[in-house]
Amino acid sequence: MTPVELLPTQTQTVADKLATLRSLLVHHQIDAYLIPSADEHLNEYLPEAKQRRKWISGFTGSAGDFLVGIEEAWVFADSRYYEQADAETQDTPIQVAKVGLDNHKTLEETLEEWARNAQKMGRSLRLGYDPFTLSVSQFRSFQKSLEPFEVKLVAVNENLVDRVRRQHPWATDDSAAYGSSPLFYLPDDLSGEGIEKKQIRVREKLEKLGADILPITKLDQVAWLFNLRGWDVPYNPVFIAYAIATRQQTFLFTNLNRVSSELRQHLEQHVTLLEYDTYTSTLASLITATQRVLLDPKHTTMGTYQLLLDPNGKQRCKISETANPIEGLKARKNATEVEQMQAANLKASRAKTRVMKWVQDQLADGKT
Repeated sequence: MTPVELLPTQTQTVADKLATLRSLLVHHQIDAYLIPSADEHLNEYLPEAKQRRKWISGFTGSAGDFLVGIEEAWVFADSRYYEQADAETQDTPIQVAKVGLDNHKTLEETLEEWARNAQKMGRSLRLGYDPFTLSVSQFRSFQKSLEPFEVKLVAVNENLVDRVRRQHPWATDDSAAYGSSPLFYLPDDLSGEGIEKKQIRVREKLEKLGADILPITKLDQVAWLFNLRGWDVPYNPVFIAYAIATRQQTFLFTNLNRVSSELRQHLEQHVTLLEYDTYTSTLASLITATQRVLLDPKHTTMGTYQLLLDPNGKQRCKISETANPIEGLKARKNATEVEQMQAANLKASRAKTRVMKWVQDQLADGKT
């Protein structure tokens, strides 16, 4: 019987969760597993279903990586979270590395130490990671810093925290992972530009750059391109989705159960709607050896990049690495957007003023 088959039906404490995760490390023959704070869309602020580091470690800061080895586990926190990390990991087998303080190691330094210990035993350190949680630029920087210490980075296609969490009663609804908030459309009088015109401008950019395919993984870019909003991330009007733009057509990948029939009818005039988990197979099917894929290393995950490679690591297509053109298009606000931004700020200022007046009135009444 393999260690995976011995997984408990439920996990409760941090120690229990780490024990289950470590059984998966043994199964995958890796020495340590990296759990970044970001998700598949490189968000800093995450929907609950994507807060993997928080769920398994208990540390709730918006930034900070988690490294789990066979015997040790480290949270790496910056100065915003020193005290919080200590408090939230108290009474757990997790150590806190306060990045920036003397005598506290960075993630890379910790891995270097582990790698040296492995070398003393005549082997190299195998570090597992989910390729969909690291950007291409992050991975390359990481790889460069660890290369002298012969650390082997091992891509694990299934996120191991998700595997552990499936043993927990909390995570039984797939819609939570794919986003379940209803989508709503911003009409042209609020956005200043319709979907069709935005798609034309993106295709013009692709043609100018000599590219045929553009994978879109950042949620704010997806929301802008389709004039869609949702509430999958608290206090952020975005929704979990991928998109792919080509010179001929555009694809949107999301949980289609939350798209109303009226909205679906409108969207299908401009875009092919597909389920969220078909993104990888669709992108792979669009690629040919003669096509050029535009890829932004800062805004694209290694998971997407690896879809462009064959099993031997050779490129299956031509790749152009440059900034995603949607960033520039989105940054230049049209007159309607400027007007709406001013109106939104006026509403926010009015709310703040009313709250300040209420506080002053309470203090005046002797309520402290």
